[in-house]
Amino acid sequence: MVLIDSLNYRALNFVYRNHYYPLTIRAVVPSIETRARHQRVRLSFIAEKALPNAFGMVEIIM
Repeated sequence: MVLIDSLNYRALNFVYRNHYYPLTIRAVVPSIETRARHQRVRLSFIAEKALPNAFGMVEIIM
């Protein structure tokens, strides 16, 4: 299982309507869901923020 802390990524972005909003990891929840194979993280916008209730996706650039 890959832990988020061990990922060697170059950038994190929130993508909404072809606009990219840079993100940073604010906190990592220490528990790992082994059955679902996921780990929760809290992200923060670095500069410009997306609109409230914007529905997009997080892009991880390796």
